[in-house]
Amino acid sequence: MAATESSGKDKIYGLTKECKIRFQRILSTANLGLCYDFVSTQHKSFRAWIVTIGALASPEASLDHRLREHEHIKLTVVELLLLVKDCLGTGE
Repeated sequence: MAATESSGKDKIYGLTKECKIRFQRILSTANLGLCYDFVSTQHKSFRAWIVTIGALASPEASLDHRLREHEHIKLTVVELLLLVKDCLGTGE
C-alpha cells in the first residue's frame, strides 16, 4: 500500500465505515451458505475492535485524532484496514 493512500485526517474513520458497510452487505447476501458463520464471527470481532479502539468515535476522541502525531502507527492501521477492505471485495 502506498503511503499516499494514508493522507487525510479521517482516513481510519472512512476506511472503518467502508469495511463495516461491506461486512453488512456480505452478511445480507442470501447465498453465503457455509461461510456465513465465519463471516459473522469476523464481523463481530471487527465491531468489537471498532468500539474498543474508538475508530468511529467523535472527532476529538477518534483513533485518527489520537494518532495524529504518530504517523507511522496510523499508516500501519490504514494499511491493515485497506487489506480488510480488499478482502471483503465490494461486499456483494
